[in-house]
Amino acid sequence: MKKHFETATESFEFTTLNVYGRKKVLEFVPKNPDESYSVPFVKELSVFGKLVSVKSVTKQGLMLTSFDILDNPITSKIKFEDVELGNTLDK
Repeated sequence: MKKHFETATESFEFTTLNVYGRKKVLEFVPKNPDESYSVPFVKELSVFGKLVSVKSVTKQGLMLTSFDILDNPITSKIKFEDVELGNTLDK
């Protein structure tokens, strides 16, 4: 799974579990190789979707970083054991 996220050249959807154990669909957008300042990010596919930067891809999952209203960093992790590739909400 790690290699899939590291070598991605196009954005793709994946499904994971939220804090309450419900599935939610996210989209992974990889770094643009043509732009030196580009960073990979994950966005939630919903009306008020959240956008977070991917800090690193580890063996266990994705390390994500965002900032609150006071510019304090917030880090979170998506474990690969909770990830299903594609939109699997209907399954």
